[in-house]
Amino acid sequence: MFVDENIRKRAELRENSTVEEAIISLESTALRVALVVGSNKQLIGVVTDGDIRRGFIKGCSLGSPVSQVLNSEPVTVDKGASNLEIHVLMEKHKIQHLPVVDKSMRVIGLFVLENKATSNFRSNRVVIMAGGKGIRMRPLTENTPKPMVLIAGKPMLEHIMGRFKEQGFSKFTICVNYLAESIREYFTDGSNWDIEIKYITEELPLGTAGSIRNLRELEDLPFIVTNGDIISEINMGDLIDYHVEQRAVATMAIRPYELRNQFGVVETNGVEISAIIEKPIYRSHISTGVYVFEPDVLKLLPDTDVIQMPELFDYLRIQGHRTLAYHVQDQWIDLAKQEDIEETNRIIVKSMNGKL
Repeated sequence: MFVDENIRKRAELRENSTVEEAIISLESTALRVALVVGSNKQLIGVVTDGDIRRGFIKGCSLGSPVSQVLNSEPVTVDKGASNLEIHVLMEKHKIQHLPVVDKSMRVIGLFVLENKATSNFRSNRVVIMAGGKGIRMRPLTENTPKPMVLIAGKPMLEHIMGRFKEQGFSKFTICVNYLAESIREYFTDGSNWDIEIKYITEELPLGTAGSIRNLRELEDLPFIVTNGDIISEINMGDLIDYHVEQRAVATMAIRPYELRNQFGVVETNGVEISAIIEKPIYRSHISTGVYVFEPDVLKLLPDTDVIQMPELFDYLRIQGHRTLAYHVQDQWIDLAKQEDIEETNRIIVKSMNGKL
């Protein structure tokens, strides 16, 4: 589809912009591409989340110039090209976005594919942590396990697996504990959704990483672990490909997070005021609750019954194994509280085809 001009302009960056500004642009427009233009609107290059990840691997930081990560030779199309020509060109180069330029290389439009979901089949198993009690979501979870709370008429867990299925995944293992039977009875073996579902029952809570110790019949492939209360548009195939290319043992998908101080911060040198910063914003990265592991990690788990994901990553890193971060800017919702459910329900009902 052709992008609305106002949205496209929001996706434009100056050549002196920073990597952080590119990330903010990618998040705010959800186009998965930022256009770097000169003073005369001439296209200098494009930036995707993949370009930013590769830049971080090479040592770039949030404050680095965007010129250090951009693709300076993007595929473009001339004004007046037909939809058929555009689709053929995008298919040929396997791209999801195509800037439209005039003879002077000034940007006059942008074409993007409406969905980035891939139809390529993925044999990798998806392990979903669905055993929590959802205490912060009560009273909704007093008689219903959190993953079965309805969003737009379907259980949260059905939305999660549906997005994986759209991207070619069909093998799932669900780790259950609290009110486990309601999950088993609803999804059974997954055949009604044309997927395969296996279950791991935690007799006692094992932590966010402890359940994977009980995986059986695991294919000799990297596997995904995701929390059962996360709905996102992360491209899981790209995540796995990155993990494999970088030869990691464990990879964590992370995203930017901003925390605004509601007060003015006063910096002092003894009793002297050295600076006053009004409502500063602290920027960091947080885990999305989505991970990729090599099968060998099951043999590397520390000898403890309960283990959380941060502990597992720290343990693997200390033991000398390669643990990596995968930067994402995709839409992501952590369904932690009842208000999150209500807002997500509103978004999904409003949007077409029940997609974010």
